[in-house]
Amino acid sequence: MNLFSIRTKTEKIGAVRKDERGKPATTDQEFSDQGLLKGYKDTKIIGFRIWYTSKNITGIQAIYRDSTEKQIEGAAYVSEASKSQSKEELFHLDSGDHVKEICGFLDKDEKYVQSLIITSQKGESKRVGNSTSESKLFKLDINEYEYPSILYGAIEKQYGISILLGLFLSVLFNK
Repeated sequence: MNLFSIRTKTEKIGAVRKDERGKPATTDQEFSDQGLLKGYKDTKIIGFRIWYTSKNITGIQAIYRDSTEKQIEGAAYVSEASKSQSKEELFHLDSGDHVKEICGFLDKDEKYVQSLIITSQKGESKRVGNSTSESKLFKLDINEYEYPSILYGAIEKQYGISILLGLFLSVLFNK
């Protein structure tokens, strides 16, 4: 298993930090829930709906909670064809918990996400998809005082999530 050979990019934008792994191909369609979440305060990712086959992740949808405890479903980034040919897995957290770590595996050519491993602040964990001995590990960089607040990435319509997967990370201020 190879570790962290993929392109990484981190940048600070105002009060948030943007962290991504990979780079989309020119044929990929980039996606983001940023526009959908305008007007909501302090959103945290509290779950994911993930579509997958035995070979790779074919689609993803984030589930959010804002500061008023309102739950917001992000857009489902999956084609209808992929949806009908894939299994669906849901990872959803209770009030007071949120996603804290996201990592997974890419195929040997670093084109597609094969599996995702999601862990919550309280230690709940879910693995979706499969990896092989040739898979390459990736991990989004979320530090102790940050939490994932917006999902973005890129999808290759025929096969699924390409290797651009990222998060806007907000700073968690101690109260």
